[in-house]
Order: sequence, then C-alpha cells, then structure tokens
Amino acid sequence: MLRKSIGVLLGVVALLLFSAGPVLAKHIPVTLKGYDGKELTVDSKEPYSPKQTCGTCHNYKEITNGYHFQQGRTDASGKIVMSDSFNKRKPWILSAGMYGKW
Repeated sequence: MLRKSIGVLLGVVALLLFSAGPVLAKHIPVTLKGYDGKELTVDSKEPYSPKQTCGTCHNYKEITNGYHFQQGRTDASGKIVMSDSFNKRKPWILSAGMYGKW
C-alpha cells in the first residue's frame, strides 16, 4: 500500500512539474531598466527598477497596492511603521509584516 501511495505521489509531482514548466517559459525577453528608464548593461552597477522594467506591460500601481505587497508598511491607523531601525537585533527586518523583508 505504501509503495503504491508513493508511486501515485511521485506521479502527481512529476505531472505538476512538467505541466508548469512550459507555462513559466512563455514570458517574452525583458530588458532591465534603471530608475531613469534607460536600459541597463550586463556590467551596470545601477539597481534595476521594477516599475520601469515591468510597468510597461503589467499594472504596476495595482500590484504594488496589493495587500501582501504592502503588509507591514503601516499600522492599523495608517501610520507608516517601516523603518531602518525597526529591529535593532535584526537590522534586515524593516517592518512587522512582509514589507521591506525580501
């Protein structure tokens, strides 16, 4: 029974992996752009801008106003609580939510 269950599980995992692969590969080639909208070169030291890079095709304003995108940026009253000094012991944590963590 266990052997059959493992076989079915592996079959489902393989099906999910192989069916998702082609879907993920269908995005058009993207040129990374800086905050000024200019194309970045491979050896550029400038950070890329998601707004300039993705915002021409995707609704950047809608995505960045989503709940999970903003989670932890403000408290319940709307006051911004994100801070470089939010957690002194773990300086990479900038808020109580996901905002500023990744």
